Amino acid sequence: MDATIEIDETEAKELLYRAALAKMSTEQADEILNDMLPQRLMTQAELAKEVLHVSPGNTRAIEGYIYQPGFPHVVQEGRGEGKRNTWKYYRPAVQKWLREHQEEA
Repeated sequence: MDATIEIDETEAKELLYRAALAKMSTEQADEILNDMLPQRLMTQAELAKEVLHVSPGNTRAIEGYIYQPGFPHVVQEGRGEGKRNTWKYYRPAVQKWLREHQEEA
């Protein structure tokens, strides 16, 4: 019995691309993916969801990262009276910090 799987050209390209990424180092893959993503400062909620892969409401998990010494962030001053400063995060810097601060099990 022969089994066949039909995929279109776009799906085939994506599969090949994913296979190539799997063979690369994490750093190389991050660089390629970062080139494909818009380079902008992220909010804490975006950081949680897109990079840390935790719920934006999981304050404890997020703070376990952002308050570590040297964790990359930019302080944006609040505008107007009574406005608070906010922290923003640059994806490539955060990913680099995460790679450099991994602990071996």
